[in-house]
Amino acid sequence: MRWRGSDAVCAASVTPTVLQGKLFTTFSGGPSLEARDAASGRLLWTRRICIGTPPACTYASVAGPLAAGDGIVYVTNHANGMAAYDMDSGRQLWSRTVGSGGIYSAPVVEGDAVYVSDHNGQLHALNRRTGAQLWSAPTGRFNHSTPALANGVLYAGGDSGLTAIDARTGAVRWVQSAVGTVVTSPAVANGVVYLGGKDGRLYVLDALTGEVLHSRQIAPADRELVSSPMVADGVLYMNTGDRMLAFGL
Repeated sequence: MRWRGSDAVCAASVTPTVLQGKLFTTFSGGPSLEARDAASGRLLWTRRICIGTPPACTYASVAGPLAAGDGIVYVTNHANGMAAYDMDSGRQLWSRTVGSGGIYSAPVVEGDAVYVSDHNGQLHALNRRTGAQLWSAPTGRFNHSTPALANGVLYAGGDSGLTAIDARTGAVRWVQSAVGTVVTSPAVANGVVYLGGKDGRLYVLDALTGEVLHSRQIAPADRELVSSPMVADGVLYMNTGDRMLAFGL
């Protein structure tokens, strides 16, 4: 064991993130966000997560995983709150409410924007430095998975299937409903989108058109695939709940 944090840190239920030698995590007391030196575990700073302007703050339990990029760490909560903090000082840069129904997925940071989905079926693009909303687009309800971003297109799941959205404008490029409700985050590689279905099938889609190229039953039809696929070094990895599968691409 390299180091051990406080009991509060150990009780954190949100996936942490590491960037530039710093470990960011949250814990229920507050709720609070804290930064530690990833190598030693030394506490660098801690902040109570306030959505709004003190003292008129909204405090709610943190929902989705954290995300960080270009000196900023982002945190969301069950009350549709989202806040951005300076990674070095812990100073809050902005906070706001986003969408409705709660936020349960990690934001995605790319260029000048940060993207986040809400439970009630909207994907939102915000200016990452100010929090100003750039656009929102429909994705289908129950969107608890982090969207995938590849070649300027966001791929997000929901109860209407998989939706491809232009990351710059928010225009919907296509919707593929044949895959059913999508609860996992898709993986994108070589112009192809991979995702697991609620019917135990692995679906392979054309990233440009949304056409289902093929599908394969990798788990019983009554077993929902809840683990997201991952692509690395030309191999697709998929957890079916009782086994790990690897497919060459």
